[in-house]
Amino acid sequence: MKKYLLLFLCITLWLGVLVGLRGFAATEASVPAGSVRVRTENGILELELEEYVAALLSAAMPDNYPEEALRAQAVILRTQTCRMLESGVPHEDGCFCAGCEYCFSFTTIVTTASHNAARATAGEVLRYNGALIDARFHLSSCEYTASAYELTGEDIPYLVSVDTPDESGFSAFVNTVTIPLDQLAAAFPDRTLSFEANDLYLSYYDSGRIKNVFFGDTAVAGGTLATAFALKSQRFDAAIRDGALVITTYGYGDGLGLSQYGAYLLAQSGQTYKDILLHYYRSVEISEI
Repeated sequence: MKKYLLLFLCITLWLGVLVGLRGFAATEASVPAGSVRVRTENGILELELEEYVAALLSAAMPDNYPEEALRAQAVILRTQTCRMLESGVPHEDGCFCAGCEYCFSFTTIVTTASHNAARATAGEVLRYNGALIDARFHLSSCEYTASAYELTGEDIPYLVSVDTPDESGFSAFVNTVTIPLDQLAAAFPDRTLSFEANDLYLSYYDSGRIKNVFFGDTAVAGGTLATAFALKSQRFDAAIRDGALVITTYGYGDGLGLSQYGAYLLAQSGQTYKDILLHYYRSVEISEI
């Protein structure tokens, strides 16, 4: 009898070790093992989806952010990954990479907080009318997020401008760029720009972001100016002083979708990750893969 009891205990212990090694395995039956391949400098890694989400989360959001903010970001990263898997990974070898214009930044150093957030939301994605959404996000907003129309000219029902908490406490909320007027003129050689201080005029979208900057009668789209001079945000003030255009931006990123620092503040105020997601993405549903 003792022999069988000892055998039973050994088998139980071994199964426990296997479960521990598998980490995220069996958290969601519809997520197959080895469903994501990542090309790194050390070779190709084959990961389960939730392992990949945890790695992306470790690279995308500080692990000292509130748990509900981390969970919201985990759902976003899972949604975006699943969209890419549906439409086809952009690289010819079928692998994601460790960070390019198509792939999110990736790290092999996964924090416990990211691991827990991925597990807590395992299998959850965002959908609109049954389709996975383009779950865009950025670091910080100012008063309101941007709408898809402002940035792309396309109305996307779930990417509309919404209010966000006071994010002025974000470490990189305010940034100033000084652009010499000759450099500004060189950037737009096909346009006649007036650099008289009184000729400078700004027009705005509803979110407060700049629609156009007028230099006299000539307009430069706010997004065009932001791209040309790598501005941190399209929400800015501008003035001509001492032979330069001085631009002060507020917020960090394009302003579309979830604001990570806004999620931080909402989580601190007691909002759950589902509350946060449904605030920044309107008319969506949180569903299983």
